[in-house]
Amino acid sequence: MKDVERVSPLPALRDAAWFALAAGLLEAALLLAHGRLIHGFIYLSPHLVWMAPLSNLAWFGIPVASILLLSRVAPRLGTMRATWGICLFLAALSILLLPSQLHWIAAVGLALGIAIQGTRILLARRTGFDRLVRRTLPLLVAGVLVAAMATIAWGTIRERRQARLIGHAREGAPNIIFIVLDTVRRASLSLYGYNRPTTPGLERWAKRGVLFQHAFSTASWTLPSHASMFSGRFPNEMSAAWLTPLDDKQPLLAERLRDSGYLTAGFVANLLYCNREFGLARGFVHYEDYQITPGEFLVNSSLGRALSESHFLRRVTGWYDIAGRKPGRKVTDQFLAWREANGTRPYFAFLNYFDAHQPYFPPPELASRFGPTEGRNYDLLELRPYMGKIEDAAEKLTPTQVAAERNSYDATLAYLDQELDRLLTTLDQDGSLKNTIIVIASDHGEQFGEHGLFDHGNSLYRFTTEVPLIILGNSLPRAVVDNPVSLRDLPATLLDLSGSDGRLPGESLRPWWTAGARPITGPVISETAGPSPKRRFQATVSGGFHAIWSLDSVELYDFSRDSAEMTNLATTPSGIARLGQLRASLDSAIGSMGKPR
Repeated sequence: MKDVERVSPLPALRDAAWFALAAGLLEAALLLAHGRLIHGFIYLSPHLVWMAPLSNLAWFGIPVASILLLSRVAPRLGTMRATWGICLFLAALSILLLPSQLHWIAAVGLALGIAIQGTRILLARRTGFDRLVRRTLPLLVAGVLVAAMATIAWGTIRERRQARLIGHAREGAPNIIFIVLDTVRRASLSLYGYNRPTTPGLERWAKRGVLFQHAFSTASWTLPSHASMFSGRFPNEMSAAWLTPLDDKQPLLAERLRDSGYLTAGFVANLLYCNREFGLARGFVHYEDYQITPGEFLVNSSLGRALSESHFLRRVTGWYDIAGRKPGRKVTDQFLAWREANGTRPYFAFLNYFDAHQPYFPPPELASRFGPTEGRNYDLLELRPYMGKIEDAAEKLTPTQVAAERNSYDATLAYLDQELDRLLTTLDQDGSLKNTIIVIASDHGEQFGEHGLFDHGNSLYRFTTEVPLIILGNSLPRAVVDNPVSLRDLPATLLDLSGSDGRLPGESLRPWWTAGARPITGPVISETAGPSPKRRFQATVSGGFHAIWSLDSVELYDFSRDSAEMTNLATTPSGIARLGQLRASLDSAIGSMGKPR
């Protein structure tokens, strides 16, 4: 067969399928090896092993089918050289795109070279290669199908086995639902006096339980904050860091409750730091992070990820959201479906909602509720969850763009409020709310230009650490707690309210709403250790002041009179004396700034 002789569609598409499946399996194997052997994060679904090959069927099949159609008017495009050239280029590119250090231009250049040389080699051995494809394609198909069935079945088998090992909870043990509204700051909730009606539903529900006016997270970003809320530990007592998962050295809340007879389940939408790779799933019998959706198929192949993160394609299509993002309604529905399927035994459920995390994309019907959202600076903010850097956003964003971001963020809060109202109303109507303790909190806040900063994780100002906290339960009174409290104490609180014998560090918050009880009052502490020493901070709220230390600065603010933290009192005579006391208190509790993680 001459090189210009047209190939029939069936062999061309068969070869494309072979290349697609082989490249996808190799890509999955390399990523899994990277995660297991080098302990690196792949940020991908455990279904990667079969999703990547199936995703590649589209990325390889569409170009090959296209050239076959075009070959009707350009016969040279219908040759085996063209088919193999495209497939070899895409296969090489899918592997070369895996190392994050390799620029995409370099990857494309290398892939072109591999495709040219590889095509020459295959043309010289086309009979043998054709035999290889015929013999191994069924094996590749079978391997992908077996991987899919095994991955899905193993999760189900593992869950059922763990559920059978759980003992019996004490009689009358309440259900516990721990809700974390990712990136929701107190300052933007009408529940706490914000001038926009972002949370009318929460305002109604808070009247049925305990509302904490000043709750603080232990960190201003996701992983250490969640780790504290699960372990009762301060961030510097744990391994959880920007590129380090939470290890298994400290017991977690889900483990304690599971050992007390609770069925445990997690439903998370933050796949950046709440997926299984980062250690937060420990103790959960059932844990839903990644989904089997078109968006997940897209990002589970390197070619799909590259396209989904392409600035050029985002500008052309006008699509800037996170591929595979799980909306709040999905989190709610997953929990309700699981609860319905698991009978009446006591459960501990963790729900993580991600809608208020940047980039902010509320549902269309809510998008303009609080003002126009046009003109957002997507070039600066579009890929922040993956790779964006917005430390210089204060200089680049115009007031109109900042307002558009705020409007979008507030609309996501209104959406979350609706979802929580739907969830709580469902539980109330079926009567299960009577024996359920519900905690509604956030892991950290957000900044919109305050102190010249945007995003979170880069400071410990109140906009990033002061968060909502509501505890609801049939046995709890209606109460408002004005004293500052730490989310670090939530594990001890929930173990106390559950009647469990398990213990975790921290103090139960119950005395704050119990008449005659004496709460233990210590400093409320926050920490953030960034990837560079300049982004390492420690802070404490104590004695009516909020103090923040970094390696080269110190700030002190009057807690009750200066909520926006505009006046730094650190250099005043009284401030200097106060800082000495606060520093001693903080060092006594967690150690100095230089203490290793």
